[in-house]
Amino acid sequence: MTIPPSRRLQVVQTPIMGYVQELIGKYPGTISLGQGVSHYGPPAAVAEAAASALRDGRHDRYGFVIGTTRLRSAIQQKLAEENRLDPGYQVVVTAGSNMAFFETILAISDPGDEIILLRPYYFNHQMAAQMANCVPVMVATDDDYQPMSLLLIRP
Repeated sequence: MTIPPSRRLQVVQTPIMGYVQELIGKYPGTISLGQGVSHYGPPAAVAEAAASALRDGRHDRYGFVIGTTRLRSAIQQKLAEENRLDPGYQVVVTAGSNMAFFETILAISDPGDEIILLRPYYFNHQMAAQMANCVPVMVATDDDYQPMSLLLIRP
């Protein structure tokens, strides 16, 4: 028995990255201008720190979904000192910007809400809005990436 995808998933476009990978395989020399996927590993110090963290036996358990207190504090301190950002905010650590965007959409919107996406936008942003049962609204931008038109607020 095959279980059909949810109605929510049926309205989401298929990510183009798989298609691009097929083109790269079919036409050698094709260059993807998509995601910034690095083709090199992390610095040795990062690999060593990760291995050490696994060896100590405390980092392979469930934890706070927003990141550990120690990590969030270190990031907040770095942002305050180096970037001069006000320390009166909360830091949330995610597995990447797509996860952060999707979680933000889920946190601030309800099904049927409109989500403004400034062009050019990343296709995953449209997918996130659709998966949250929201309506993506694409807005053109000028050469400085500022919205080109005013939006009418719907009641």
